[in-house]
Amino acid sequence: MAEHNPVTCNRPALGLRPGAGPLALVGAGLLSILWTTPALSHGVEMASGRGQSCWLRVGYAGGEPMAFAKVKVINPQGQTHQAGNADALGHFAWLPDQEGQWSAVAEDGMGHRGEISLAWARATPVPVASDAPGESPPQATWLARVSGGLSVIFWLSGLAFWWRGRRNRQGARRG
Repeated sequence: MAEHNPVTCNRPALGLRPGAGPLALVGAGLLSILWTTPALSHGVEMASGRGQSCWLRVGYAGGEPMAFAKVKVINPQGQTHQAGNADALGHFAWLPDQEGQWSAVAEDGMGHRGEISLAWARATPVPVASDAPGESPPQATWLARVSGGLSVIFWLSGLAFWWRGRRNRQGARRG
């Protein structure tokens, strides 16, 4: 039968000293609170213009294009004139068949939706761009950025001290 060694059997898990468990849990809780930053949602940005045709560019508020978004063009009478998909860069164009106020709706299929309106008159040979007012995403606050950076520093410091203590314990066992 194997000999029972009470020193190695009663050693706490993870190499913590007795009574350090609650302190480690509090530290882990604080780290998780400091580590998190608010989830930044993103809205839709749309720009439109006119030249020989009407065009629109659709993207997310962060600047990423809304690639292959479903676009529906509505004529001045409120009927669907054209439906299709934007290209990989979020561009879509159509040729209006009458003057008036046209609108376009773009959706990415994941809940993001933007709508823009554009006046069409045949005597408009020069492209004119207009930015549509859209939702602006909430920006990370200064405090959130600072606490995020500090949590990374504390986490890396904790990892370094843990590694150093582990090496010192292993050196003490050999010697």
